[in-house]
Amino acid sequence: MASALMEAEESSIVSDNAHIAGLESQILN
Repeated sequence: MASALMEAEESSIVSDNAHIAGLESQILN
């Protein structure tokens, strides 16, 4: 159970980072 929660949290963090990177690339370009 705990590992499943950690995996879900990790994937949401990764998608947040990807979203932030996308915003940064839009700002820089």
